[in-house]
Amino acid sequence: TAPADMLRAGMEALGYQLGTVYEQLREALKEGDNLPTPQIVGSGGALLNSPTMQRILADIFGTAIYPSLDHEASARGVALLALEALGVMPDISQIEPRLSTPTQPDAKCGEIYKQGATRQKKLYDALLGERQDTSK
Repeated sequence: TAPADMLRAGMEALGYQLGTVYEQLREALKEGDNLPTPQIVGSGGALLNSPTMQRILADIFGTAIYPSLDHEASARGVALLALEALGVMPDISQIEPRLSTPTQPDAKCGEIYKQGATRQKKLYDALLGERQDTSK
């Protein structure tokens, strides 16, 4: 196993975990209004500087990843929220984000990743045991 293989495996494992969170969010949104598939905007240096990570996430999520052109997307968002709260801007949802060309998913790779995510979940459950609901 070469170092590049280990790096790729780590990126894919991260993608599997983010895919689980993505599916949980989609499931939670289903309970509300009939919403369209969300547009995924990526920000942060780790994602924006890695076309490989963008491809992995697009394939795992099964939807395009739109890289943000704003280097400080979080700071921009906070500033827009503040301007809206102060009444300077009436509705920040009307402001289009500055996005780069999206990374489109590959359905064939997505199926392979789906199998990998299933294997990872089984391994995770075997190593750590299934989580028990302690809220009861």
